[in-house]
Amino acid sequence: LGMMLGDFFQLLLLAAFFIGGMTNPLYSLLVAHTNDFLDYEEMAAASGGLVFINGLGAIAGPLITGWLMSPAVFGPPGFFLFMGLLLFALAPLPPTVPPLASGWESPQDERVDDLVRRGREYLDRGELGPANELFIQADVESGGALKSRMWVLRMWFEEGRFNDAFAEIDQLAATHEGPELDYLYGMGSYLKALSYLAQGVDTATVDFSFQDARSFLAKVVEADAERFYDAFYPLADAAYRTREYDVAAKAATIAMEREPTRPRAFHLAGRVALQQANASRAQELGAQRAQELNERALARLGEALARIEDRAEAPILTADVLLDIGLAHH
Repeated sequence: LGMMLGDFFQLLLLAAFFIGGMTNPLYSLLVAHTNDFLDYEEMAAASGGLVFINGLGAIAGPLITGWLMSPAVFGPPGFFLFMGLLLFALAPLPPTVPPLASGWESPQDERVDDLVRRGREYLDRGELGPANELFIQADVESGGALKSRMWVLRMWFEEGRFNDAFAEIDQLAATHEGPELDYLYGMGSYLKALSYLAQGVDTATVDFSFQDARSFLAKVVEADAERFYDAFYPLADAAYRTREYDVAAKAATIAMEREPTRPRAFHLAGRVALQQANASRAQELGAQRAQELNERALARLGEALARIEDRAEAPILTADVLLDIGLAHH
């Protein structure tokens, strides 16, 4: 339009208005779009490269435009011709969808997820120091996002910082909701109950904490069993201690599948089966069912014993399993 209606000054101003409005924001938009695909440490270098390219354009643009606007070439319409060619050059580029709308994760998000994954692997093996370092690093790099902050709080429970952790979780609950908070409340309640047992706290307080753990962790595994795979054993143990043996049996079975090389889930499954067998004996016509459960308990306890790699390093667990085997035989 600017080329065709150059003799009409008002229309020329209108064309210039739209061209300026559409082209001036392009640099800022391109910088922001580029940063969406970069880690934080890469953004400064990328911005420097974009400034350099912008500088080259600032040098070459006036020279090319001036040549096109010369009387020997196109004259004043050459300005609009050059701008049109540059904008049309952008047209073949595929449209992009904002990362959050498409579910795409930036490299920074992927790095944070990887740090959390590696930290959880250490946590699963009981190596709390390396796990804590990775969780803290993920929390810093994510800017305190819930998906990484929750694991820092999870480690606070392991360190015995129950009051600090619960206080911050309560603050998060004012602005967030979902399985992450249920997981934290559930794991915190479970670990606090175990801490109470070690301290000899009264039974009612311990039972209350185990009941909270069972309630929260049941919601967690229902919402996202894959992500919170480590909630099954605490759920089974909490349900066992609150005498909800059907819930405990189901969760312990899944825990065995998730932890096939560790003895604790098999030991717990055996103890649950023992309690179910005792309950069946008290029922009319329950002898056959009790016998089946007793055999299941012996099988699970035997598998637990076979998975204790060094019994000299785990004397308490070994003694507990042997004691339960003796109870099953009687």
